[in-house]
Amino acid sequence: MRTIQTTILLIVGAISIFTFVAVQSVKAQQTGVIVSPPVLNQNLTGGTTYDEIIHVSNFKLTDNQFYITTRDMMIDERGNFISVTYPDGDNRSEFEKKGWLTISPNEFFLSSGDSTTFTAHFDLPTDFPTQGYYFEIVISTQKPDSQDGVVGLVTEIVLPVGINYLGKDDIRRFIAIAEFEAANEFGVSSWLYEYPPVEFKTLLQNIGNVNIIPTGEIFISRDENFSNVVTTIPFNQNGLTIFNGSFREFKNVWDGGFLTLDENNRLSVNFDKIDDFRFGRYFAQLNVVWDGQTGKEFERRVVTFWIIPWKLILLILAIVVIITYIIIRIRRKKKKSAAINNKQKNLNV
Repeated sequence: MRTIQTTILLIVGAISIFTFVAVQSVKAQQTGVIVSPPVLNQNLTGGTTYDEIIHVSNFKLTDNQFYITTRDMMIDERGNFISVTYPDGDNRSEFEKKGWLTISPNEFFLSSGDSTTFTAHFDLPTDFPTQGYYFEIVISTQKPDSQDGVVGLVTEIVLPVGINYLGKDDIRRFIAIAEFEAANEFGVSSWLYEYPPVEFKTLLQNIGNVNIIPTGEIFISRDENFSNVVTTIPFNQNGLTIFNGSFREFKNVWDGGFLTLDENNRLSVNFDKIDDFRFGRYFAQLNVVWDGQTGKEFERRVVTFWIIPWKLILLILAIVVIITYIIIRIRRKKKKSAAINNKQKNLNV
């Protein structure tokens, strides 16, 4: 039985190969400047001071003057970040304007291949409400006050800063799952796929008063009781922060298996996974976990989807119909020929 199943899968793969053809941005560019740490998250109690030493290395081929500033960011309903500009042209973050943050030095010269440091000094007031703050420290080769105060994208490295100010109010940590769905290659919610990969889109909302870094897993199962788990996908491996009062979108991909689609939407046959032919109904459960007031808290959501290679199935059915038709025609022709031969024999007698 095992040999027959393997043979069928090989035939399906062979037919598929020959007959089926389917379908932080600035940081990603090679700026030549490296900043460490790449992100800054801190819980700071009101009335305390804190210093963060930030390292900058210039691997550009040219010497440059660098300027340090900060800017506030707005977060839309999908968790996209938008720079805030102010009418007076002073686009520094409110955190810096209030005197809660001081950058020293706020500019320096770096020869090619050299490194240096600057200090982000936090001096927090007392008796403010507990709140999570988000802003960015910007290291740029353009002066902050050029272009009416907008930092120019010449060479720019952004250091995201998430500060939980722990003040006079209690800390409230809670995440709600606004959306969890399987999506197609266009990002549209879908329940039917011909082949993997399947992309899962998650939209989380932080309805607490501090920033939260969620973790968790997505379980893929053949049954709704999740007693037959096929695989487990880690959630938020990069440790992205959901800022208080905001949303953030996450994407996870379930790939692999015997038949999959590559990045150009062309069918790929993975013979090393011949026993992993993905077909039928699947269940995906998202478990989101975060640190609550009294320990770990979690939310979960389940979505159902199907994987059916319907074009391949139609093709196989068409081939079976054609072969069956040919066999029937051959048999009829043989019967007709036999009947004619028998009639001729009877006449000869």
